[in-house]
Amino acid sequence: MLITLFFWSYAALLCLLYGCLFVAWTDRFPPAGAEKTSLALPLVILAGFSLISVLAALLAFVMPLALVANLILAGGGIGLALAMRKHLARQIRAVHPDRSAGGILAGVLFAAIALVTLTKTIGLPANYDTGLYHAQTIRWIETYAVVPGLGNLETRLAFDSLWFLPEALFSFSFAGSGSLHVLNGGLFLLVNAWLIAKTARLLRGDISLSNLAAPVLIFFSRRLFSLELSSPGNDLPAALLTWVVFLVATEKIEAGRSREIDASLALLWLLAAFTTTIKLSSAPVVLVPLHFSLLSSSRPAWKRSMWPLAGAAFVFIPWLARNVILSGYLVYPAAGLDLFNFDWQVPARYVRQTAADIAAWARLPGRPTAEVLAAPLKTWLPVWWNAQTDLTRELLGGTVAGAGLIGLAALGRGLRARRFSQVSMLFIYAWIGLAYWFFSAPDIRFGYGFVTISIALCIGAVLGWLLPRLKRLTRPAVLAILLGLIAYQAVSLYRARDVSQFTGNWIRPAGYPAAQVEVRRLGGFDVNMPAAGNQCWYAPLPCTPNHNPEVHLRGQSLQAGFCNRDDCRKQ
Repeated sequence: MLITLFFWSYAALLCLLYGCLFVAWTDRFPPAGAEKTSLALPLVILAGFSLISVLAALLAFVMPLALVANLILAGGGIGLALAMRKHLARQIRAVHPDRSAGGILAGVLFAAIALVTLTKTIGLPANYDTGLYHAQTIRWIETYAVVPGLGNLETRLAFDSLWFLPEALFSFSFAGSGSLHVLNGGLFLLVNAWLIAKTARLLRGDISLSNLAAPVLIFFSRRLFSLELSSPGNDLPAALLTWVVFLVATEKIEAGRSREIDASLALLWLLAAFTTTIKLSSAPVVLVPLHFSLLSSSRPAWKRSMWPLAGAAFVFIPWLARNVILSGYLVYPAAGLDLFNFDWQVPARYVRQTAADIAAWARLPGRPTAEVLAAPLKTWLPVWWNAQTDLTRELLGGTVAGAGLIGLAALGRGLRARRFSQVSMLFIYAWIGLAYWFFSAPDIRFGYGFVTISIALCIGAVLGWLLPRLKRLTRPAVLAILLGLIAYQAVSLYRARDVSQFTGNWIRPAGYPAAQVEVRRLGGFDVNMPAAGNQCWYAPLPCTPNHNPEVHLRGQSLQAGFCNRDDCRKQ
C-alpha cells in the first residue's frame, strides 16, 4: 500500500511537469492579446501522462522500458521543473481549497473513493486477460526494445495497446521485486477527482450539462470498474478517457468557444488519439475533436487550426510504427492494411483469423467462429441479448431510452438553440461509437465508454431541465446527490472491511499469480508453455500457450524477433 501511494504521487508529479510543457505549447495558439483557455489541474496531469506515454513508446524503439528509460524521463521532468517554473506555479495557484459545506462534502467523497480505490488496487489482478497476455506484453516491454514479429510467437502480443507502455515504464520491475500494476487505480482516482470537482460546482450554481453528467459518471466508475483496478488492462483507461473527451467538448460548447483554437482543442486531439491507440474500439472518439477542427478551419486563421492536430500525429506515428514492427501491419489485426513485406510479417491468414475470432467471441463466446460470423443479425442477436447480464441490459436499455429523449428534445424548441444543436452532435458521435462497437465486436467491455457517456449526458440534460424549475430545492437536490455518492462509497468500504488485504499488502501491492509452465522446443528455441490452461501471467520469456512449429527466431537472440517463414532464419 505504501509503495502504491508513493508511486501515485511520483507519477502524478512527473505527469504534471510534462503537462506544463503541453500548456506552454498551447499558450502559443491564441493570437496576441486573446484570452487563453485554462485547464483544470487533473487535465494538465492527463495531458502530461499522454506525452510521457508517447515518449515511452519512442524510447522503446531503442531500449527496454526499465531503469535507463525512467532516468531519462525523470531527468526530463527535472529540466521541465526548472524551465517551466512559471507555468508550474500558475497550475498550483489555480488550486483553491473550498471550505464551504459543499467543498467539505466533496473532500469526504474523494477520501472515500480514494480508500475504495486503494483497497481494490493492491489486490491480485482480477482480469482474466491479464494472465492471458497483458502481463506478458508488459514483461516484453520491460525486458526488450520493440521486438520484430512478436505477433508470430503469440498473436495477442501484437495487440499494440499504447497503454502497456506506461504500465511497463512505471512498473519499476528493474527494482527486482516484481512488476507493479497499479496504474489503473491511479488513473481512476485522477479522473474521479476531476469529476468530483465538477460535481461540487453545482453547489455554486453552475448548473451545466458537463457538471450534471459528472456525478452519473462517478457512480458508473465504481459500478463498472472496481474489478479492473488491480489489473493493467486497457478497458478502464479507454472508457475513462472517452468520458474526459466528451465532457471537455461539452465544456467547450458551454463556454461558447466551439470555434476557438485553444488548449481545450489541443487536449481533445491528444486524448482522442491516445484513447484510440489504447483500444481500437474507441476509435470513433476522434470525431469529437474533428468536429471542432472543422468549425475552426472555416475561419481566416485556418492554418493555425492545424496545430492541435500535431498532438494527434505525435501519438499516432510512433504507434503505427510499433504496429509495423510487432506484426508487419500498420494496424493489427487489419490484414487489409498490408503495405509492407518484412520477413517478420505475421501471415495474413493468421491476422484474418484473429480478427474473426475477436468478432465471434464478442457475439457468442465459445461457439465456432465461422458459424457465428455466418449467422445473420436476426439469428445471433436474440442469443447475444439473452446471454447479457442484468447490468448490461440496463445500460443498453438506458442508452436506447436516452436516444429517444434526445430525439424528442431535438424535435422541440431546444433544437433552435445553437448550443443545443452543438451538444446534440456529441450525442450523435456517442451513438456512432455505439454502432461501431455493436457491429464490430459487441462485448460490453469494449463499449463501456460510449454506452456510459451517452447515458450520463442524457441524464445531465434531463437534470439541466429539471433543477432550475425546482428553484429553492436545487441546492438540496445537489447535496442529496453528493450524500448519495458518499453513502454508495461507504457501502463499498463496508463490504470490503476485511483488513487482511491491508496487512498482507501493507508495503507493496500483490504481485501476479505464479504460472506453472513447462519448457518445450519450438522452431529451434525453447519456450515456456502453461502446464494447464492458456495463461502465462508473468512467466519468464518467452511464454506462449500456442505451439506453432512454423515460428522461428530471426537471429541469435529474442531481441532479433520472430517470423513464420523458413528463410527468415538466414537473416
